[in-house]
Amino acid sequence: MVNTVRINLKLTDCKSSDNSVNKPSIFYSITGLSTYPYSSNWNEFQGRLADAAKEKQIKTSRHRPSEYHYLVKNKVTGDTLLKPIFDIHTYVSNASNDLQINWKNEFEHISETTDDSNYLKKVESLLITLQRSVREMIERTRKFAEADVGSLLAI
Repeated sequence: MVNTVRINLKLTDCKSSDNSVNKPSIFYSITGLSTYPYSSNWNEFQGRLADAAKEKQIKTSRHRPSEYHYLVKNKVTGDTLLKPIFDIHTYVSNASNDLQINWKNEFEHISETTDDSNYLKKVESLLITLQRSVREMIERTRKFAEADVGSLLAI
């Protein structure tokens, strides 16, 4: 954190997408609540979001200082950017890493921001990306999860 802003420092060569998920910081960005545990699974994340929604604690308008920020330095060019999570141009789904961001793409869209009127759509876009990653992970691992491993060992 810098002052009260949650920051993820990324040093990258911008050749591929980088893992960019942090559940407590994403929850904080959506709710402004700092009560999220250090460690959790996606079921707990969804449950806490549902509780926040019931309590009307989902932010309905942007408050950029309470959004997770990425401070990114391109190791090749030396260029830097600082963007809140809801100004990210494109979220990338990944079954192994939940949320990735292609920093080369973000540098190409460095000045683009999400208008306040589109804030909740951007939050939804982030949640849909995370959900897609979880669904892909489940499908990718279902066969092993449901396998009779004892039969593989002839036990």
